[in-house]
Amino acid sequence: MLEFEQDFYIGSFDIDTPNKQIEALFAKILQEREEQASGYYALPFSNRALQDCEEFIQSRKKILKNLKNLVIIGIGGSSLGLKAIDCLLRHKPHKNTQRHDSRPNLIFLEHTDALMIPHLLTNCKRKNTLFIAISKSGTTIETSSLLKYVINEFNLLQSHKTKKHLAIITDVDSALARFAKEKDIAHITIAPNIGGRFSVLSAVGILPLILLGYDTYA
Repeated sequence: MLEFEQDFYIGSFDIDTPNKQIEALFAKILQEREEQASGYYALPFSNRALQDCEEFIQSRKKILKNLKNLVIIGIGGSSLGLKAIDCLLRHKPHKNTQRHDSRPNLIFLEHTDALMIPHLLTNCKRKNTLFIAISKSGTTIETSSLLKYVINEFNLLQSHKTKKHLAIITDVDSALARFAKEKDIAHITIAPNIGGRFSVLSAVGILPLILLGYDTYA
């Protein structure tokens, strides 16, 4: 049995649920898409994420050529979509060999465990690592804390050159976006109507997937 507890529907249905009830639910979904209450529905048909990510990649060619570690700083919807896609497809022949000679090591920083975080970053060197901090609101305390930690640990704000090892993906005019502007850190914004758990087809998922060698244009 599937249960829905969203604003547009409260209840459940299974194989014996009357067609009218299912049709009513589908009508609500269509209405939500038409009213653009959620930007999720438009993401598969939009090129914005691809364009934003390619622009970022072009500005980081030298670093990305030697990329060995891709560190994702984010929790919940900021990391789970990418984790799910990578887990599902990483054994498939997806590599874009023109992008990398080998797949970078993918590391997720999703909690503030004082023992585990240093362990996860043991083999990371700034020269061959890209850190991507992701938070839609820009105020997620775990993400903010982890971002401060890696900035300090790897001296990422030391110079214009070191800042190239850091990227931020967040909502338009969020606290994190303002921080990125203030510190001159490369950042990509997503539309305000794209919820975190539905953001995997935005730059939140697209940028890491490209860097991992997936064909995001397919």
